[in-house]
Amino acid sequence: MNPTIPALSAAFLYLVATLLHLAEGRRGALLPRPLVTVGLPALLLHGVASYALLATPSGVNLALWPATVLILFAVNLIVLASGLRKPVLVLCAFSIRRAPCSSSSVPSSPPALQRRSISRPCWACTWRSR
Repeated sequence: MNPTIPALSAAFLYLVATLLHLAEGRRGALLPRPLVTVGLPALLLHGVASYALLATPSGVNLALWPATVLILFAVNLIVLASGLRKPVLVLCAFSIRRAPCSSSSVPSSPPALQRRSISRPCWACTWRSR
């Protein structure tokens, strides 16, 4: 089986998920649902491409490239699974400028991170401003 089509499709869907994440980060609302609807098919296609690279008629191919693809598949699986439990704030190396949080939409921050002001930012905004 040729892994090119599933790999390119997965790369495209990962790009779409990244752009969705950046757009939501700029709006200040990081919701897991859009990332899952795009990220889960991308992860499945990545798994198909990984299997196509690893499984050969002569056995399992654990050369450098297929092993790297398998490791990246595992990392993406862990990130997607952790994004279901808690919102993933930083997925890329670039800074996402978020709108300031209001205390009504975000749970209160831990006491160690609270600042002395009338409107307390959420813990993520406090951490990002350091």
